[in-house]
Amino acid sequence: MIVTILFLIFFVLLFFGVPVAVSLGLSSVFTMAISTFMGNDTAGITYLTQLMYTSFDSFPIMAVPVFILVGEIMNRGGAARRLIHLASIMVGKFKAGLAYVSIVASMFFACISGSGPADVAAIATSMIPQMDRRGYHRGYAAVCVGAAGTLGILIPPSIPAVIYGVVTSTSIGQLFLAGCIPGILTGIALMVVSKFIFGKTMGMAPLPRVSHNNAGLSYNESSKKELNSSKTFIGALYEAKYSILMPIIILGGIYTGIFTPTESAAVAVIYGLIVVFFLDREMKFKDLSYVLLRASMVSGIVLILIGTAILFGSIMTLEQFQTTLANWVLNISPNKHVTLFVIITFLIILGMFMETLAAIILFAPMLLKIVVPLGVDPIHFGIIMIMASEVGFMTPPVGEHLFIVSTVSEIPYERIIRYAVPYVITLIIAMIFITYVPQLSLFLPNMLYGY
Repeated sequence: MIVTILFLIFFVLLFFGVPVAVSLGLSSVFTMAISTFMGNDTAGITYLTQLMYTSFDSFPIMAVPVFILVGEIMNRGGAARRLIHLASIMVGKFKAGLAYVSIVASMFFACISGSGPADVAAIATSMIPQMDRRGYHRGYAAVCVGAAGTLGILIPPSIPAVIYGVVTSTSIGQLFLAGCIPGILTGIALMVVSKFIFGKTMGMAPLPRVSHNNAGLSYNESSKKELNSSKTFIGALYEAKYSILMPIIILGGIYTGIFTPTESAAVAVIYGLIVVFFLDREMKFKDLSYVLLRASMVSGIVLILIGTAILFGSIMTLEQFQTTLANWVLNISPNKHVTLFVIITFLIILGMFMETLAAIILFAPMLLKIVVPLGVDPIHFGIIMIMASEVGFMTPPVGEHLFIVSTVSEIPYERIIRYAVPYVITLIIAMIFITYVPQLSLFLPNMLYGY
């Protein structure tokens, strides 16, 4: 009864356009008040406020705002521009080349940002107008960039992986490793579907040669000969060397045991500041206040969401909702593969209505209690949940990436949804494939950690 009231209030608030974080918090408080009025002492106000406050008293959680700051620093310092240029040299010479450039550049930037929306915002503003000028269908070009941005939460470092690791007491380092192969395979799958969408109607697209100035990017035609030149590739690689070195520092430090994921984020901030101020010199000290403000605003939203989601989840835990959920899933079938199919269907539907971090905080601990006894590895299941979140980024009504690319492309949200269908289907197929071939996620953690 209490959980029914909790979800009812939550969805009513969402229906009226209340932000997810606020809806989670208000529904928790209202449910607590109703429960107390009914004589059911689910939890007191003191307990809930202390729980929300102490939920941030976690060393791994500190990695979230710091990784957000890393992404802001590197994006402001021109990392996205350099990575787009490098991707252009690598894959731009093929048919549907600019679609490939968007996907590969997103994979590169994912190694820095750890955030899907940040990845999309960084790549979309450069690539969508460029694809439009080269004759690519503007709607499909926009959703191509949006789908590629979902790799930002799968390829390490990943903010959702940090949150999953915290709420399930799972190794964040192993989760980072587990996302590498699925991230690459998903990127390849997106390139394949882009080939079918763009490749049949378009010849080789002329690609931009990027030159840097204080105003940003300027584009000039590059010849096929230039694109095939090893000197051009080496030059682009050299230009992007500091951006490429960032994930090597982050992941290398973690897996050699020099520092923890949280400490690696702090080291990445220091490295990023050195790069943008003294090596690339594309950011001035006066810009630092803007970067800090942006990172603070995004971090504030994320941390409030984490706190209210934990508050919401605590009420479900106190009411033994995880037992009800487990019984419902297992009553459908005790078979491991059927259970996994039911769960990923549930996660995809959940992702349509709930923000990624909230879904992980609320349901990861509960669902783990169902799948672990069936023989599913917690690391593998973390990748499954993150991939389900990828689908949620591209499906209405939440669909954060669709909102971003809709704004950049100036195509109404209700129109751009239909263009997303082939990419959403591709993400779902990739998710099912990764789900039923666990070694794709576990190969690298097994090799490095031997567990």
